[in-house]
Amino acid sequence: MATKLPPNILTYLATHVDKKDRLNCAIVCKQWTEPFLNAYWAQVYFSGYMLDKLCDKFDLKEVYQWNAHRTWALNIRLFANDLKYIPVLQQTYSRIKYLKYSIYDEDIFAVKIDWSLWKTLSHLELDFQKVELTIDEFLEQLSPLTCLVHLTICQYIDNINRPDTSLTDMESIHSYFPHLQYININTLFKPISEKEIETIRNVEPAHTVTKIVLYFPYIDPSWIFYFAHKYPNLVTCNLRSRERKPRFYLPPYDQKKYQIQPQLLLSSKQFFPCLQTANIIVHDNNYWLFYLFYDTLQRCNVKIKHATIKFNENMSKENGLNSWIKYLSESVISLNIYSSCCNQSIPVETNPVVLYKNLTVLKILVCPRVDMEIILNYCPVLRSLYITDSMIHSPEYPLSMHAPHPLQRLEIEMAKTSVSVFKYISFRCRQLKYMKLKNIFYKPSDMNETGQILVDMSFSQLKVLKTSESEIDDPEDIYERADCWHGNLEDVTLNFASDTLKTLNEEKEGKRNERT
Repeated sequence: MATKLPPNILTYLATHVDKKDRLNCAIVCKQWTEPFLNAYWAQVYFSGYMLDKLCDKFDLKEVYQWNAHRTWALNIRLFANDLKYIPVLQQTYSRIKYLKYSIYDEDIFAVKIDWSLWKTLSHLELDFQKVELTIDEFLEQLSPLTCLVHLTICQYIDNINRPDTSLTDMESIHSYFPHLQYININTLFKPISEKEIETIRNVEPAHTVTKIVLYFPYIDPSWIFYFAHKYPNLVTCNLRSRERKPRFYLPPYDQKKYQIQPQLLLSSKQFFPCLQTANIIVHDNNYWLFYLFYDTLQRCNVKIKHATIKFNENMSKENGLNSWIKYLSESVISLNIYSSCCNQSIPVETNPVVLYKNLTVLKILVCPRVDMEIILNYCPVLRSLYITDSMIHSPEYPLSMHAPHPLQRLEIEMAKTSVSVFKYISFRCRQLKYMKLKNIFYKPSDMNETGQILVDMSFSQLKVLKTSESEIDDPEDIYERADCWHGNLEDVTLNFASDTLKTLNEEKEGKRNERT
C-alpha cells in the first residue's frame, strides 16, 4: 500500500511528519526517499555550534552541501563571533525563498551584507535584539530584494522612547518592494504631523498588500487614515499593543480629540472595503481607538467575518462587551474573545443583548465567568466552541423549553466547572460529535460517596472524546492557576450512550488518570 501512494500525496504527508522521523521514513522504500528527504531539508536552522558543522569539512559540511538544493527556508541566529559564517551561508544557500534573520549583536548589524546574493527571496523576516535600527538606511541595503512579497521587521531595544518608523519610511518600503502582500512592522511609529495629513490623500495605493500586522504605541487615527488610503485591498488587519510595555508609554485618552477624529476617518476616499479579518488588541486608556475603528467600519458598511477582541476593565466600565462588538454581530463567522478582567464577570453573560446570527466558531480565553446557556441562546448556529482559563456555569437542570443546539465540537482546557454543566450540554447539544477536556477542575460537591465523579452525557452522540488531567477544585482560592490547586481525582466515570461512542482517546500523565 505504501509504495502505491502517488508522489504528490507523499510530498504532502511528509510535511506533516515530525522532523526527527522523516529520515526514518526516507529509507522505507525508494518511492519515499525523495519526498521525505525534501521535507527534512526544506527548512534549516543555524545557530552557534550548528554553524561550526556547516564549515567543518570533518563534520557535516558535505552533508549540508549535498542537500542544499532541497532547502528553500533558512533560519539564522547570529552573534558577534558568527561574522565569518555569512559568506558561507550565502554561497551554500543562494537560491532560498524564505529567510528568518535574527541579529543579537550591534557588531553583526554593522556588517554590510550583499543582499543581491539572495535576490530570489520572497519572504524575509528580520529580528533585531538590542540593535539601534535606522529604517531608511537599512531599507536601502535591502533594495536588491525586488521579489519580496512578505516582509517582517521586529525590533526589541531598551530605548523604547525613541520612535523610529515614519510616514516616509512606510512609503519607502513600497517604493523598494512594489510586490509586497504581507507587512509586519514591530517597531515604534512616529506620530503623523498635521502638515502630513493632506499629503496622505494623494499617496499611491499599494494594491498588492492584503495583510498588515502593526504595533502600538503611537499608531493613532491619523495612521489609520493613512492605512485606509494606502491599502484599499486589505483583507486582514492586525493592530496590537507592543508586548511588555508599561502603561505610561501609552498615549492618554483625549475626549476632545476623539470627537474630531471620526470626521477625519470618514473623510477617507474609502475605508478598507475588502476587510474581512480584524484583530484589534488595545489596552488600558488606549481602548478608544478600538471604538473609533469599528464605528467607522460600520458607518462605511464594511462586514467583518473574523475578529479577535481583547476585553479589559476600562472597556467594561465604559460601555460593556455587547456595545462594542455590536458592529460584528450581523456578519462575524469566527470570533476570539480575550478577557483581562480579574474581578468581574464578562458582560455578555449578564447583559445578553447581541444575537450572533452567523457565528460558527467561538473561542473564549481567560474569562472569569462563562454561562453556557447564554452562549447557546445567543449563538444559534455555533458549530465549534473552545474555552480556556475560565469558570463555566449553566442552569442546574435543563428545561424542556430549551431549543436544541447544533454545536458539534467542544474543547475545554484549564476550566472550573461542575458535572451539571455537562449534563446541560448533553441535553441541549445532541449533535455534539467531538469533545476534548483537559485540566478540568470539578467542584468538591460533585464527588459521590465512593470517591467518583459521574459525568452524565447520556443524550450525546459523541464519536471522539479526549480527556486528561482532571482534578477536584480548591474552593478557597478560585483565581489561582491550576498548578497551585490541590486534590487529584482518583476515579472518573464518564457515562455515555455506549452504542454511539466510536472513538475514545485516553491520555495519561503521572498519577493523574481517567477511566472511561
